[in-house]
Amino acid sequence: MASRKQNEIELDRIIESWTSLRDRDWMVNEFCKAGLAASPSREGRDVYADPHFRKRNVFLQIEHPEIGRLEIIDTPWKINGLQKPNRHAPLLGEHNDYVLKELLGLSDQEVEDLQEKESSWGTVDQCFISIKGSSSQSFSPSRPGGTAQAVPSTQKGLTDLFEMGTGVAPSALAHLN
Repeated sequence: MASRKQNEIELDRIIESWTSLRDRDWMVNEFCKAGLAASPSREGRDVYADPHFRKRNVFLQIEHPEIGRLEIIDTPWKINGLQKPNRHAPLLGEHNDYVLKELLGLSDQEVEDLQEKESSWGTVDQCFISIKGSSSQSFSPSRPGGTAQAVPSTQKGLTDLFEMGTGVAPSALAHLN
């Protein structure tokens, strides 16, 4: 092993010259036939063109509201009887109304007030919400540059917030204490 490390640069040159003259997939096949563990290093286009992946249903078709139909790589595991969701990732701010109104208990008027303040201190998506204190506290927007404080009505509300796929603007939950 020590001599191999001593000659690492020369060994790399020899291997590179041999592999550069051969097809990647052919080499993987030959190595596997010889009992060696081998797998090709793939680029994205290789993955999508692989007939084995197509046969194994590795890809999932989804509709994205802004981009249209997408073909993405599905989760690598399959569980009998488990129906996985077939949906796009949440859009920025997609669940703001749910979070602000249902979880945090803001009124329609309070949400409107936040939206009106967008021009002076960023969008509602950029409002910082700090979850602290007890469940008896309520949400109250603070002055520009300050931190709003809020607490969901129950601990389950906070859990729901994270389990719903984080369609909440990331900055809307910037300071969880």
